[in-house]
Amino acid sequence: MVGIGRALVEAVEREAAVRGHGALWADASVPALAMLQRCGFTFVRANSKSLRGVAFDNAWLVKALRS
Repeated sequence: MVGIGRALVEAVEREAAVRGHGALWADASVPALAMLQRCGFTFVRANSKSLRGVAFDNAWLVKALRS
């Protein structure tokens, strides 16, 4: 059984590959980091954000796609 997060990542990977993209980038919340890393994403850097005056931390991740 595949979780919802992994199923979504796999669907996006398939579509990106069909469209000829070489990599996926994610601007992800801290709680999503572990799941994305299990899916093969690599942490690039921390990314602080602000939404409606509330600051929070995100992270940029990347995953190379097979050609």
